[in-house]
Amino acid sequence: RVRPMPLKAGKSGNWCAVAQDDGKTLLAVRDERKGGAYLKSQQATESIYEFDATFGPKATQEEIYETTFRRSVISLALGEISNATIMAYGATSAGKTHTILGEGSLRHGGMGNIEEEASFGVIPRAVSTLFEVLGGNNDTVKVSYLELYNEKV
Repeated sequence: RVRPMPLKAGKSGNWCAVAQDDGKTLLAVRDERKGGAYLKSQQATESIYEFDATFGPKATQEEIYETTFRRSVISLALGEISNATIMAYGATSAGKTHTILGEGSLRHGGMGNIEEEASFGVIPRAVSTLFEVLGGNNDTVKVSYLELYNEKV
């Protein structure tokens, strides 16, 4: 997922990654750094990477969840698989927390509300789907959430 440009970057912000229109390719761009005329490691580069799915900055939380995680959560609830892992990895400010938790009070430990539902991340959506599929059954569900930040649990 290529996150939206932070507001503090203003109009001077430069994209370092661009999700291509095919929905599977990401173009990573690095500007030339000082010494680029002489040192290969400092020269401007463009690299193309392929993934199962890529999302641009206008992608909604719902679109990301429906495309990447929903089928696994349903399979889990139906007993077709015994466990599932959702993992976000990336550099600081890459958008991991935004994608996994979403925005609003949920991100800060609150319960959230229906007005914020559009901004719910993967975890609140997965829990909602899980209990929707399970219905009123007396199933036992075990869920854990682990965040590593600055190499600390």
